[in-house]
Amino acid sequence: MTATDAVITPAEALEFSAVRGIEYELRTLVRRIRLSKAEVARTIHEEMPPSTYTVFVVVSDRQPTRAGEIAEVLDMDKSVISRHLAALTELGLIRRDCDPDDRRSHTVSLTDLGVEKVREAVAMRWEDISARLDGWTREDLEAFVVQLRRFNAAIE
Repeated sequence: MTATDAVITPAEALEFSAVRGIEYELRTLVRRIRLSKAEVARTIHEEMPPSTYTVFVVVSDRQPTRAGEIAEVLDMDKSVISRHLAALTELGLIRRDCDPDDRRSHTVSLTDLGVEKVREAVAMRWEDISARLDGWTREDLEAFVVQLRRFNAAIE
């Protein structure tokens, strides 16, 4: 018997074991997502870091947008976002335009090349996810979405 066994009840031990299992699976998932993100980033451009890819996706989802909005969404410093945006501009994936509401500010949007690369990345991710869900029923998938949504809401 360990010190832990003496402190918690059998029901608590089961719950603790489940939480440990969830934590392990989340770590595994996060690691695999990082690897996948790095692979997709390299597909877009061989020198694109995964963190720049994340900024690229936010621009795609929110365009036209401002650096400050991206920083808020990603909870990152605006100076870091500015470096990522400069890299994306240099790669020809985004463009900066004068903000029509505030001429002192700029918005960023995807270029035609950026739109093309986002489409490729989305297709690649969907294909990868679909392959991994092969054999899951529609009910399995819907239940998984409900549980993920519930978990994400709990950590917001």
